[in-house]
Amino acid sequence: MSIISIYVGNLPYTTRAEDLKEIFSRYGQVSRATVIMDRETNRPRGFAFIEMTNQAEAEAAVAALAGYDFQGRPLTVNCARNNVVRGAGNTSQAAMRPGVTGAGAATPPEPATDAPVRKEITPPASRGYHNRLSGQ
Repeated sequence: MSIISIYVGNLPYTTRAEDLKEIFSRYGQVSRATVIMDRETNRPRGFAFIEMTNQAEAEAAVAALAGYDFQGRPLTVNCARNNVVRGAGNTSQAAMRPGVTGAGAATPPEPATDAPVRKEITPPASRGYHNRLSGQ
């Protein structure tokens, strides 16, 4: 049995998990309702996740409650996406690691060769000051 996670957004800040559980239970069994809280202020952030065990019931709830007027606000309801890679535009270090899948994931690294690669190190251009370390 798999758990289907549903994202619920545009919530009033007074929303409680029990309120959401009551609304979504009209369409099937709700295993958990979690209102996301801000770490610093400990106030709701305006969105939540609902977990349901039946795929058909979850899809019915998403279809019926998208745009539903809840305490004067139209709800944004859709199936939650799996967060494989997080970051700004998938350019974070996690997206660049080999073996990470998802949009924007880096290509596998080139195989290593036996010969070490030598890079020429050029000193920075003189800026008109005395460099104690190089003796100039």
